[in-house]
Amino acid sequence: FGGDWQVSGEGAFNRLDYVARLGTFDPVAEDFVETPFPGGTGGVREDRYEGSLSYSRPLSRTLSLQIVTAAETSELAQSGTNGLVRSFFRPKGLVSLAWKPGSDLDISAKLRRRVGQLSFYDFLARSFLNDGNQNSGNNQLRPQQDWTLEFEGNKRLGAWGSVKLRLVGRQVEDYVTIIPVDGGESVGNAPTARVRVIEMNSTINFDPVGFKGAKLDIYALWQRAYLTDPFGTGRIN
Repeated sequence: FGGDWQVSGEGAFNRLDYVARLGTFDPVAEDFVETPFPGGTGGVREDRYEGSLSYSRPLSRTLSLQIVTAAETSELAQSGTNGLVRSFFRPKGLVSLAWKPGSDLDISAKLRRRVGQLSFYDFLARSFLNDGNQNSGNNQLRPQQDWTLEFEGNKRLGAWGSVKLRLVGRQVEDYVTIIPVDGGESVGNAPTARVRVIEMNSTINFDPVGFKGAKLDIYALWQRAYLTDPFGTGRIN
């Protein structure tokens, strides 16, 4: 079909075995008295497979297209307290258009579907002694996913420098954050979140007006995020 094709596959087999003990110091006995901490001991196993098919081709002298379709399947098995086995199947991919009307200007647009990876330690209970708090285990933790739409433009100003502008909109599902669990708190999932970003990065050179080697770097960022509060109090901005 007048373009380039790529096929790729990946298999990952991840394991964590963890033993945690918690004790309280008894000044009379001058020794530690062990405190029950069953949620901190256990294991996590993941067998994950991913496949993708990529197609790219020029649509014209100045416009090119790339399409990536992918899918990920995994099985997560947790042992220890409240052990559980779960399976996931999630699609991923990318559609990208790149337009280069001249040597000094290029513009791109991308729509991307991503699936994050989990930290296995977050499945198990953890005690943070320096902070004086403790997380419960969460065997229902899910990987974060998002849709991201991104526009980027680069304009070269010759001897004067360059300007780069980037616009990002991201819609997140199963956002990983701290949530209430069994009367305590743990790393878990908030249903939805979204982010809007405007980013500008510019360099202005002063060589053309006689200040050799002098330049001005300008960086500006506007970002706004919305999160469905996992504590049930509404939306957080």
